Amino acid sequence: MRSKVGPGAVLALGLGVLLAGPAPSVPSQALEREGVRVAFSLSPVEGGTQALPGAPATATLTLTDARTGEPLEGLRPFAWMSPREGETPPDEKVCKALARGFLGGMLSRTPDVNMNAYLVVTLNHDNTLSVINPQLAFARTKLQSLITLPGTPADWVLHPSQDHLFLTLPGANRVAVVDTVRFRSRGSMQVGKQPTRIALSPDGRTLVTGNDGDGTVSVLDAHAHEVRQTVRVGPGHHELAFAEGGRTLWVTSSGGEEVHVVDVEGAAVVARISLEKGASSLAASEKAGAVYVASPQRGELAVLDVRTRK
Repeated sequence: MRSKVGPGAVLALGLGVLLAGPAPSVPSQALEREGVRVAFSLSPVEGGTQALPGAPATATLTLTDARTGEPLEGLRPFAWMSPREGETPPDEKVCKALARGFLGGMLSRTPDVNMNAYLVVTLNHDNTLSVINPQLAFARTKLQSLITLPGTPADWVLHPSQDHLFLTLPGANRVAVVDTVRFRSRGSMQVGKQPTRIALSPDGRTLVTGNDGDGTVSVLDAHAHEVRQTVRVGPGHHELAFAEGGRTLWVTSSGGEEVHVVDVEGAAVVARISLEKGASSLAASEKAGAVYVASPQRGELAVLDVRTRK
């Protein structure tokens, strides 16, 4: 999920599951009640057979029709995880009381894992990110934490794994990395001058920044957090879009008269398509095999063929 509106933008994140103690990988277990089959499984995120204390794990609940085995759609179940008190499983009355307490959102009655929870992250006008818990019943604020960055962010993109966030810092010529599980900074990477727009390839492997200060695009390894190559494109502000399943990156330059097509794997310009000066935002359509480029000065929308690059 990404935003292209700069500071003041909002991002919603699902919460990960953090285990307080060691737990083995749990194969699917199920129970049936009132015609519904509920299956539960738990597995460590980072491989292995046992989730370590404080490490993220994946908990999966699957609801199906007990008779047909078909998935139940359109449901919005609530689910929590909390340690059992005593050896005997709680009865229905106790479970309902626990659910009422958890639904209240009070700090005094919180489960260890809330599988219905989400957080909202805002991109602020200073060098911070605000992490907001909208479900928390607190006196005057729902602010959970404030993350300080080494510069004021301009744009951001969330990795498909949802465990980290990349942000451009134009004043610092860097890209910051934020851990969205523990909500803390994971460092930053030096890129070109005044990086503004940022984009991530569909497979989550390649990160690119449009560097408005030196007419370049930085191509980075999203996993190693390293710059692979710097590619020269046109001057001015850049907008970015991946096409062809992420194999190519299309770049507009507000000060140039060409759209540059960059081969992502080779990190090199493979085509230049002439357009009138002033082309700005663009979007790619895999189904149409086209890239659409807006030209506000001329009031036009150019349609570029991805295959012929014309």
